[in-house]
Amino acid sequence: MQMAEAVALNQGRLAELRHQMSEIRLREGLAADEFWFREKGPADHQKLEAEVDALEDQIVDTVMISVLNRYRLYGQAKLYENDRKQWDLLREIGARVVIGDDDRNTEAERLMDIHLAKEHGEMFVAEIHKRVSAIKELLKLSKMRRS
Repeated sequence: MQMAEAVALNQGRLAELRHQMSEIRLREGLAADEFWFREKGPADHQKLEAEVDALEDQIVDTVMISVLNRYRLYGQAKLYENDRKQWDLLREIGARVVIGDDDRNTEAERLMDIHLAKEHGEMFVAEIHKRVSAIKELLKLSKMRRS
């Protein structure tokens, strides 16, 4: 997916938008390698940034659905396409269970919680925490029974 995005950034409409954004940054006194944080900078730059984000989202969605279908994960492809909130919930629960507890993951999970709360609400994040805790508890019990 990242490769599709990287290739697309330098072609067609995305390349045009990135060039226009670069010209705005130079006009505003930024160096060629300087950028504003998301949703900062002048209104014309923010408008172009929003269009870039929408096009990148379309690319990711198209590639994701194609890859899922390619590997015959039809149910997951359908869920990704039609119920992104449920997809996000299941993806995040799975990631947290698989990755496990690690001090290095704490900050990443905190940042993801902030993003997901903005996207889907605080109750969504609470549901993730509840389900991950329940799964980890079941895994602990299962491990104790095998010992």
